[in-house]
Amino acid sequence: MKKFYAITLAILCALKMQLAVAQLLPVYDSTNSELTIPVVNSQTTPGVFQNIKIRHHQGEFWRLTAYWEAVKFHSALIESVKLVTVGSQPPIQLYLEIKGRFYCMDPGNILQALEDNKLKVNFYYAEYPYFTIKEPTICAASYDNFRKVVPLEVYGLPAGQYEYLLNGDFSGTFSFSQNNVLAE
Repeated sequence: MKKFYAITLAILCALKMQLAVAQLLPVYDSTNSELTIPVVNSQTTPGVFQNIKIRHHQGEFWRLTAYWEAVKFHSALIESVKLVTVGSQPPIQLYLEIKGRFYCMDPGNILQALEDNKLKVNFYYAEYPYFTIKEPTICAASYDNFRKVVPLEVYGLPAGQYEYLLNGDFSGTFSFSQNNVLAE
């Protein structure tokens, strides 16, 4: 029975993850010749540029018309980060459960990139047109609690020791004794 629940949970999370990924696909609007690219990584930061808009200008040229340089969610508002493991045989799925509170600014995208054996996970504020400061400040409004469960992109990783790093402030380790793939 436990195996049934674990498999059901894995399937539901995979479906949710696919929906989240589908929302991050580029969209072309032919009415104004504009391409919106939801997320672009820099060389060192996953997902730092979001909601990029480029418009066809003339001939083969495109013009950048807008982008949002995302702001990481303030670490003081994150109360706990827990690594959750589903399964004991490959492929093992890992999740980060992030709990905290937010004021005025809603939690936004959570993006990740693997660099060597370190999985960098960045948790950003949602985009607001009037929000331009680099270090968010806490407003006088009351706060709301949040809980985010983030599937880590670990399928296909070779056996070994790994570290995750959330917003540069929360870290932990995990390991695979064998390659994290389906057995043939």
